[in-house]
Amino acid sequence: MVMLLDNRNGQISMEYILITGFSLLIAIPLVLVFFQQSREFNDEITVQQANKVLDEMLVASKTVYYLGEPSQKTVNVYFPQFVNSAEFRDGYFALEIHSGSFTYKLYRNAPINFAGNISTTPGLHVLRIWAENNSVYIQPSTQ
Repeated sequence: MVMLLDNRNGQISMEYILITGFSLLIAIPLVLVFFQQSREFNDEITVQQANKVLDEMLVASKTVYYLGEPSQKTVNVYFPQFVNSAEFRDGYFALEIHSGSFTYKLYRNAPINFAGNISTTPGLHVLRIWAENNSVYIQPSTQ
């Protein structure tokens, strides 16, 4: 009788180990897929926020450029995380985004000479955009 109880306890332990093992085999890949999808979703949000920043800056730049000197505009934009640099050149401006899983350089082109220097720290930025000497300047607002 003692042997029957030991054998039965051993069987219960083995069943418990098998059930736990199969559960982990199913759960671990699901968790990995969840984290990968979550990272990709966050990357897409970052790119879309950066595109919105560029679009708002482009619309304001075109407005002040075509209105001419001394027109100016103030724009509130939200910079997402992972923006490494902002570049202003003749005919385009760009934001470079880099996170652990991707690097993008997003451009906006226009027949305008751009110049500027802005911080790319995450968060809300108030930018002053003005036309001067057939160019458009983009700087942080002091107001």
